[in-house]
Amino acid sequence: MSFLNDAGSAALVTPDSRVRAATWPGYTAVITGCCSAAMAFLGHANLLMLGLGYVLGAVITPVLAVFYRVIFENRRKDPWFVRSTRPGRVMTLGVLFGVAAGMVNAWLLATEFAKR
Repeated sequence: MSFLNDAGSAALVTPDSRVRAATWPGYTAVITGCCSAAMAFLGHANLLMLGLGYVLGAVITPVLAVFYRVIFENRRKDPWFVRSTRPGRVMTLGVLFGVAAGMVNAWLLATEFAKR
């Protein structure tokens, strides 16, 4: 199936040229959340790893969510935009997991500082 382009000319637009939501912020958020969780479990006594895990989980992951929303809103204005629920769900999962792992890192970091 094909459609006319925005100018109404006879040039056909293929279904492959439809605009979709960006997927890279969601998958990157999941990866940063996993890295943050790994740093919480592997570096439970290392202040540098706990600090980096906190930054990855509690700071970088929400920043990726902001990037996703900005890209989503810009692409949504396109008349060829096709809405898909998968990128939004992956982003939500990534943010929840990343922030939870970042908070675990923050708690471990605070207890390590309290010991010293």
